[in-house]
Amino acid sequence: MIDTGDFDGKTYQLYAGINKSTRYHNRRRMFYERWNAITISLASAALAVGSVFQWQEPNAMVGAVMAAVAALGVIDTALGTAKKANLHNELSTQFAMLEKRFAIGRSLDDDGYRQVIEARLDIESREPPTLYLLNELATMEFERSVGACDTPPPKVGVWRRVTVQLLSHQHYAERRFPGTDAEPEEMARVPHPE
Repeated sequence: MIDTGDFDGKTYQLYAGINKSTRYHNRRRMFYERWNAITISLASAALAVGSVFQWQEPNAMVGAVMAAVAALGVIDTALGTAKKANLHNELSTQFAMLEKRFAIGRSLDDDGYRQVIEARLDIESREPPTLYLLNELATMEFERSVGACDTPPPKVGVWRRVTVQLLSHQHYAERRFPGTDAEPEEMARVPHPE
């Protein structure tokens, strides 16, 4: 963990935003990797089951399972989960490399600040649209990791937790998490721990 005790407010907010982006893209990458792994596992299992029962009379259950797995495979291919996992891995790595600039443990001068902002904007230009609720969850994760938040996070329902990787939930995030605005990258509500 980087010692942020000597950061001024501007440097700390920049560091907090970059760290949050790293966490956000790690969550996205893990989702797509899991989806892809589950699809491959199910396809392999369906092929194994199909090969075992291939000599027997056609079984409606085996056919239904194989059709469902084929549908998952089509969805996986259409979504391009492997490609998206690679994209989010690349973005996460780039944000993590940018975090290294803060390892010196002191505030950035104006030139250093400008360079980090430019590098951050370059990375963000390649980002897909933000999922607002997932962005808020990554912000809360950062706040807890630096001790800036000692209250438990607001409860997020099961439906929203299940669909957080697929749907933005922008209106819900704006209502549920004070300080959320139209530009989640610029949220400056993460307090600097004293």
